[in-house]
Amino acid sequence: MNLKPYALKLLIFLLWGCSHQPQEIIEPKSATFEFNYNVEFTESGYLKAWIPIPQTNQHQIVSNLSIDTELNMYIAKDDIYRNTFIVLDGQVMAPQSVDISYTFTRKETQSYYDQTNEKMFAVYTAEMDLVPRDERFERISSALSGEGEQFGRNLYRYVLDHMDYDTSEAGWGLGDAIYASDSAKGNCTDYHSLFNAISRTHGMPARFNIGFSMDDTTEGDISDYHCWTEYHTEEKGWIPLDIIKADDSPEKVDYYGYLDERRIMLSVGRDIRLPNGAPSDVANFSVYPYVKIDGKVSESFTTSFSFKEVIDE
Repeated sequence: MNLKPYALKLLIFLLWGCSHQPQEIIEPKSATFEFNYNVEFTESGYLKAWIPIPQTNQHQIVSNLSIDTELNMYIAKDDIYRNTFIVLDGQVMAPQSVDISYTFTRKETQSYYDQTNEKMFAVYTAEMDLVPRDERFERISSALSGEGEQFGRNLYRYVLDHMDYDTSEAGWGLGDAIYASDSAKGNCTDYHSLFNAISRTHGMPARFNIGFSMDDTTEGDISDYHCWTEYHTEEKGWIPLDIIKADDSPEKVDYYGYLDERRIMLSVGRDIRLPNGAPSDVANFSVYPYVKIDGKVSESFTTSFSFKEVIDE
């Protein structure tokens, strides 16, 4: 079949099935924020706790880190993903708190390459506790056409069509890919875990990122975390996706392959073995503190988060 250039473009457009393709970001937007992360421990005893803090990378610059606490602490990284944690280790007399603050500048992100090595590519295609390889994911993968980026685009649309944001039933929010697939409900952890399970089953590396998202106001409190994912292709490197934002705002469906600048990443990965912890000290994902009192995992703490945008006059 001999297609003229304009006909070929139309065919590609129809195969993608979107109203339009996203425009190339020439000058990525950026934003700077002051961020506050507070934890108050409400149970006395011997405390060991891990609190994730963000790192500077090619998408964000973190500065002015301040940690205000009377508790014994040090900073350490996990062995696999190299996330950074404040580790608290010592006696706590409740109530006691940790106040963490930092400034960060985040830029709008599109596909990129980094220094991921073969060992980490193997991690990003491996099974996780709640992101397994499963027959249901093999069936879904086989039903989606294309390879590389085209497969990723089709998988993105599959998750968008399959999932509904719904936290009314038990099981949501754990990033359980089987729950997400079977119930077609959940929050951002469930959406992106489903994407990652299918992607990894297909043999395409995918990795989970989590942190916080700032709304369009100049300052305020943050009630919950926000997460997104990335998948890897030879032709474009890591391609970021925020599927839940596309689901929340249909006009952002074509913002495929981009992340806005109003966010901060605290950690990457799942099944994170916490530094200097016991073998059982493994975080499903890390954005809130992982806390132990007298050797037992505890939820006897409260958290609060707030931000203020730094605007140049």
